[in-house]
Amino acid sequence: FEYLYHTGQHHNLPVLADFLIEQHFPECREADNPYLAFFQTVSQRTAALIAAWQSVGFCHGVMNTDNMSALGLTIDYGPFGFLDHYDRRHICNHSDSGGRYAYNEQPYVAHWNLSRFASCLLPLVSESALIDELERFPEAFQTAYAAKMRAKIGLQTEEKTDGELIGDMFAALQGSKVDFTLFFRHLAGVGNTHGEPLPQELAALFQGPADAFIHWIGRYRGRLRAENSNPEARAERMNAVNPLYILRNYLLEQAIEQAKNGDFREIERLHRCMQNPFEARREFADFAEQPPEWAGGICVSCSS
Repeated sequence: FEYLYHTGQHHNLPVLADFLIEQHFPECREADNPYLAFFQTVSQRTAALIAAWQSVGFCHGVMNTDNMSALGLTIDYGPFGFLDHYDRRHICNHSDSGGRYAYNEQPYVAHWNLSRFASCLLPLVSESALIDELERFPEAFQTAYAAKMRAKIGLQTEEKTDGELIGDMFAALQGSKVDFTLFFRHLAGVGNTHGEPLPQELAALFQGPADAFIHWIGRYRGRLRAENSNPEARAERMNAVNPLYILRNYLLEQAIEQAKNGDFREIERLHRCMQNPFEARREFADFAEQPPEWAGGICVSCSS
């Protein structure tokens, strides 16, 4: 769309839009303005996609507009990475010195990218209608993200204070080098009883002060009691949405080194494991460990 718009081929914009609507967005054909409905759907899919990224600690690395799919898919992620320890400013692409595509910037970049896409549709849709839809994106993202995060921490009801509870949780994790993925898996073992010690596996994740988190846990347990949460049922729900295994860079690095020597067994193990990242299996226990110190030195770039 950008190529056609910026090279003056505006007559081809409806050709491309019509093809996408016909093949992937047939529901838009019945709208008063199918092209506006098309943009609305792309915007909503993008909001859901970025919410899913954020919920599992996925960092794309290079969110240029040409790396964004109109279908709401994750594409062209060369220097990608999942968070190891939680750091909202984590940068997974070593050439991104300014942090434009850092973990916490991804929702804002997606919004900006949609504005670039919207500008290409100006020959087809009024500017005011496009702006109105762009202004809905932050709420669409927050709604999708809040739903993902409530599921991750096992909440079944929606409260006005959810955003504050989730934000304070991450504030308590920042700086403590807590593994993002393992945190949510072990959070499933927290009981509802006030003052009860943290599960040993969860407490062991903190490599820095945990006072703020201990205070947060008290609020969290109060919320669980308020909705009469059953600990066993909650743990089962949480483990169904919080992966135990992710494609950590150091695991990939080890598999690649072995493959260079003609041994593809580790690649095959990773492939089998990642087909179901939620179910704990003894044969993949080493994939569910905290990364070693040397893993922090891995640099990933667009040519990796």
